[in-house]
Amino acid sequence: VMDTEALQLNVPSESQPCHDLLFNIQYLYPKMPKTFRKISDYLLSHPMDAERYSITQLAGKIGTNASNITRYCQAFGYSGFAEFKYRFGLSYKNLEQNLVDFQADDSVTVISRKLCKLYAGVFDDALLHLNPDVVESAVTAIYNASVANRRICLFGTGGSSYSAQMAELMFMQAGINCTAYIIPQLAVTAMAQLQHGDVAVFLSSSGNAVTTIDCMRRAKEAGATTIGITCDSGSLLGKGADIKLCYPCGIKNDIRLFPMLKISELSVISMIQLCVMLRGLPHDSRLLANTHESFFNAKNFY
Repeated sequence: VMDTEALQLNVPSESQPCHDLLFNIQYLYPKMPKTFRKISDYLLSHPMDAERYSITQLAGKIGTNASNITRYCQAFGYSGFAEFKYRFGLSYKNLEQNLVDFQADDSVTVISRKLCKLYAGVFDDALLHLNPDVVESAVTAIYNASVANRRICLFGTGGSSYSAQMAELMFMQAGINCTAYIIPQLAVTAMAQLQHGDVAVFLSSSGNAVTTIDCMRRAKEAGATTIGITCDSGSLLGKGADIKLCYPCGIKNDIRLFPMLKISELSVISMIQLCVMLRGLPHDSRLLANTHESFFNAKNFY
């Protein structure tokens, strides 16, 4: 059995930036057993492979076995390979993003290139790291509620209020009857009147917006299925929602990049919308065709 105590001495806490994982791998490298150094060598040389391959495939690439990779991940304080590769991928993206600093003398061309790099990372974070089983649960809940003509409510406050309104439009275009609430007083009343079979979707980047959490609590007490969309799995929304869609987000606390958080939210909504549409297409093709024709022929607002 490999000794993992030495590796756990400098494991970053939850409050530290996740790029500390890369630092710890390199810092603890001299203290690692030979097998762990072999795994570290490969990961540092091929950082994208951790995300690209399953644990069995990665073990084959490295020339070790899956159990050694599991012990390696656990040595850094993670439950297993799934959690480790999520943190490692986010850590690597944060490292890349930290290298993209905007300067006062940047030309428009330079700024556009830097933004392209950042936005590409945002889409990767929002979509590639979502748990497919959790997404499937959200799609099923919304689809079933729509078919049964149950209520589907969306709520967001602050910047997420715009995401909630856009989500309402996207769902309506897909034939999903829903209502977005962005006024707290209306939202609190609506959530308290939900019933079993209804669905309430809550959007909050921080996952700790007071009104959002209060509305989620009321919806749960009323018996509705709650779906939380946030970038913080450890937040009140991330922990409290029945279905938790947590997208990693390495965006720095920079107000200039705030729109990227909303893009992440809408990317998750877009995935749900598309999955619901594809699931219902055989039955709702005429409805979708009518919606498509009405929307794209409405030249006064499209």
